[in-house]
Order: sequence, then C-alpha cells, then structure tokens
Amino acid sequence: NHLVFSPSDDLPQLNPRTDAEYRDNNQVAVASHERWSSRIGYNGDSANQSASLGGHLAYANPPGHAHTVYALLAFPAPLVEGSGGPLPPRDLFNAHPEWFWPRGAMISGQVCWSNASLVRYLTAQVRRVLTSQPAATALSISQMDNDHVCADASESSINAREGAKSGAMLLALSAIAETLEVDHPHVVLDTLAYTWSRTPPAHPTRALHRNVVVRLCTIEADFAHPLTHPHNILFMQDLRAWSDLSKRLYVWDYITNFGGYLLPFPNWNVLVPNLRVLHAHGVRGVFEEGTYNTRGGDLVQLKDYVLGRAMWNISIDAAATTDEFLLAYYGADGGRAVRAYMQMVTRAARDAYVHSTMWSDDFLGP
Repeated sequence: NHLVFSPSDDLPQLNPRTDAEYRDNNQVAVASHERWSSRIGYNGDSANQSASLGGHLAYANPPGHAHTVYALLAFPAPLVEGSGGPLPPRDLFNAHPEWFWPRGAMISGQVCWSNASLVRYLTAQVRRVLTSQPAATALSISQMDNDHVCADASESSINAREGAKSGAMLLALSAIAETLEVDHPHVVLDTLAYTWSRTPPAHPTRALHRNVVVRLCTIEADFAHPLTHPHNILFMQDLRAWSDLSKRLYVWDYITNFGGYLLPFPNWNVLVPNLRVLHAHGVRGVFEEGTYNTRGGDLVQLKDYVLGRAMWNISIDAAATTDEFLLAYYGADGGRAVRAYMQMVTRAARDAYVHSTMWSDDFLGP
C-alpha cells in the first residue's frame, strides 16, 4: 500500500473529485519530484507537473507568484535589486512619479493603485505577459514585500471609503480582470491579503470580479495552536470577512520556522484541522510555504505527505495518515519513536502555552 516508485511506474486512475482546486507546497521534496507530488495530491506551480501527470495551476513567470507589481511594470526587462528589495523601473519612476510611493524616493516601496493611468498600463502589461505565456492559468498582481502603503490624497480617500488599506488595490484588480476576461477568460488574477492588506474592506463599493483570487496569508498566526484557538482570533475574523467578500479565496500558509528549520516546530497536530477550517470557510486553494531552499527540516517529509493527502480529501483520518507515513518511512520501531517525540513536543508546547510564529527563537531553552 505504500507509495514507492520505479522509473516505469504509471500513475493509477485517480478520482477526479478533490476538496481543493489548488494544492501547492514548495518544500524541496515536493517541488523537485513531480511524480511524487502528483501521486500524493498536489497540483500547484512548485513541482510544475506535466499534463501526463494531471497538469498544474500555472502562474505566469515572470512575474512570479508573489510581490509582483514592479516586475509587471518592468516586463520584459528584469528588475534591479536595491538594498531593501527590488526597485521600481527607473524609466517609469522618472516619467510617472505619481505612480509610486513614497514620492520621489527610488526605493523598494509600493504603487498607488488608485491612479487610473497606472491601472491602464498594468492592464496592458498583463495582456503582454499572458500573450507571451499562453499556457499560464494564473497571474499574480500583488503588493511589494514591505510596509509602505500609498498615502496620497486619492488613495487615502478611496481606502477610507472602502474601509481598508486594501480597498484601492482590489478595485484596480477587478478593473483589470474585467478588461481582460474577454481574451483570457480562463486566467485568474491573484493578489495577496498580506500584512497591511490582510484586512478586507469593511464596506466595499464593488464586488470582486469573479476572476480575482485573493490569497489570504497566515503570516501572523500562532502555528502551535489551531486557527480556532483564541491566539488566532484576528485571523479568523479576517477569514470570515474574506469568505463573504471573495468568490475565489485561496490561503498562503506557513509550515516551518524560518528562524531555524531544524528547530522543533510543533504544528503537526494542527495541519489537518486548519485545512478543515479553511475548507469550511470556502477556501478553494492552499499554498504551503516551508523549507523551500534545503532538504532538511522538522519532519518535512511527514508534513508533505499529510498535507497533500488532506488537500485532496479533507475527510482523511489525520492520525491514521500520520501513522501510515511513519511506519513506511521510519519502520515500526522508528515510527513509534518519532510519534513519541511528536507527542512530547506537542504536549510541552500546549502546557507551556507556547506561541509559535514562523520566526520563532533560533535557540532551544529549558
């Protein structure tokens, strides 16, 4: 019953019914083995599965799948990196200083989404990207990875009216999606609900276009406790609000400690319950960000297996699926030892009321 491949193995006929349309995980074992990732249920961009393995949801690249607005503006030219991140394209920065924030500062900042000429230019650039990549089924139009927020008079007024700092950005996304749906009806435009944009508009004046995907990020969550725990009350408030607002909601989740991949990160017991919470709130796709740049980590192979199975079938028995992997991967004695370790660390985190973030301390204490 265990999943062992030889070079000649063919995939079995799979049940096409699945509980999530987008199922991705960028940890190394998944991203570097398309047959394995397909077999256990993934279909995201990380493994780039071929059509013979079921295909995948293909994000246009460039610009990539996150923090893309500068790359879209610059396309097809590459971005220039500054000390604080990618810089805005210099020719556009000089010609249209009103598009960028902070004003007059050639740094990694943001764009002013309320500017009509910026939105027209972005629309043309998105069309250009999609024309050059006809196989793409998704394209990210998303904020840069910093704390700047455009605060000019127009942006501030729109965000105040919409009831969130994400207001002007979402209006721009819907306008772009509406223009492009005639020629690219199968392409979804993805944006992030992340840090300053995580809170949805309290009183939006326009419904999100059906081709706009919002990817809500769990970046501030406590990963030692389920999303339904009081530690995560703010995230749950945002999840409920986005679920009401978005016709197509995805989640960007985090499954490792970026402060130290090998440190104990006791999230094993919440992985499947959290996916069930997301599913119950209408989430249609999940991207799991983990140890994407090294093979090592805290039981990363176990997480890959259990998450893939649960994304495909949210009703799996999480404990039985975990034990199945532990037996196959570590053997009977090794599996029991690893299970005991997991129970010990999980119990310690619970009893100490630990709050595990994605950037927990890089040392072990008593």
